[in-house]
Amino acid sequence: LRASVQQRRVDDASAAARYGEGQIALERPWRSGRKAERDQAVGHALVALGQVRRADAIHEATRTWLRQWFDWLRERESLAIWQQQLAAQQDLLQQAERRVKAGDLARTELDLQRAATLQWQASTQAAETRVRSQRAQLDAHYPGLTEGLQPTLDRPEPLLPASDEVEQQLVERSHELRLARLRADLMQAQSL
Repeated sequence: LRASVQQRRVDDASAAARYGEGQIALERPWRSGRKAERDQAVGHALVALGQVRRADAIHEATRTWLRQWFDWLRERESLAIWQQQLAAQQDLLQQAERRVKAGDLARTELDLQRAATLQWQASTQAAETRVRSQRAQLDAHYPGLTEGLQPTLDRPEPLLPASDEVEQQLVERSHELRLARLRADLMQAQSL
């Protein structure tokens, strides 16, 4: 619905007059069938693109979580190895001290063994710091996830070579590839 009002004034040498004019219009836009089809195609492409973007965001969040989780597990396993090595190094230090007391080893060798033990202790403390850092990062993003957990890192079975069927599934499930294809479809729909 449109309405307009106008006033017009005419100054003539013979007479001055004012005219009021109004106009009311009731309109309905009409779209051609092709335009409606194109708009519908663009709408469907945008919905599909949004759905794939959502799935891709979930996929990326999951990948981030798994990366942080396995970083934490890796650092825990590394710390366990450092602790085992430190215990072995401390045993060697005790043996060196006994040998020095027995007169079987020079004091210089004992000092070298103490220095090596201190280096192992420093490396173990650095590994403990990395474990705490990885756990803090995991807890910051996913609160309460690591509480009470004592996970171990199981050795996976070797992967089998991918078959054509597996490759096809990977292509179909690739969010990056689907996003690229949907963007191309959207641009195609918008260009018409």
